[in-house]
Amino acid sequence: MAMSPPSKAPRAKTRFSTRTIKSNPLLHSTDHDRERRRNLFLRKVREEGQDRKWKARGGDDEVMRSIYISEQKRWEAKQARIAREILASQEEEEDILVVDSGNTEDARIIDDLLDEENAELEALVSLWESPQSVNNGNSTPAPTSILPNSGSDDEEYDQLFLDLVNQEYNGQDQENFGAESGIMDTSSG
Repeated sequence: MAMSPPSKAPRAKTRFSTRTIKSNPLLHSTDHDRERRRNLFLRKVREEGQDRKWKARGGDDEVMRSIYISEQKRWEAKQARIAREILASQEEEEDILVVDSGNTEDARIIDDLLDEENAELEALVSLWESPQSVNNGNSTPAPTSILPNSGSDDEEYDQLFLDLVNQEYNGQDQENFGAESGIMDTSSG
């Protein structure tokens, strides 16, 4: 039996058969398409080279450093402006004080008070420096409450400590003087 060729029956129209057919761009490429692909490739190679150079120079670190430096300069400029404003306001206050203190009578009264306070301070210092005589013949400095605050707590502490040691030493000398006559030395040695 011989095979008969398939019959060419009219086909039913389907969606696939009615769609528009696009040609393969690679098979039918034109010079324009080839040029466009070449330019895209070259641009990609150029950008990768620039990215490598960017990373070699520090990349984002360099950008962050430049941002930091610009912010620091901006902050320094702001601080300088604030300092100028403060100095200007202080100069204005000093000018006002100079105008207000132009009254010679007030200045004379202030000078008199300052001279009086300095004289009192010198008297206190001289009182401290001159030793006072006590009944037992020892010389002791004036109490620290008479001294003006010299600003040194260490000196004040040292002076109080020396006063305490002197008081104890004087008290022990008197006790040891009476005790030496009746007590035997029991120390080993």
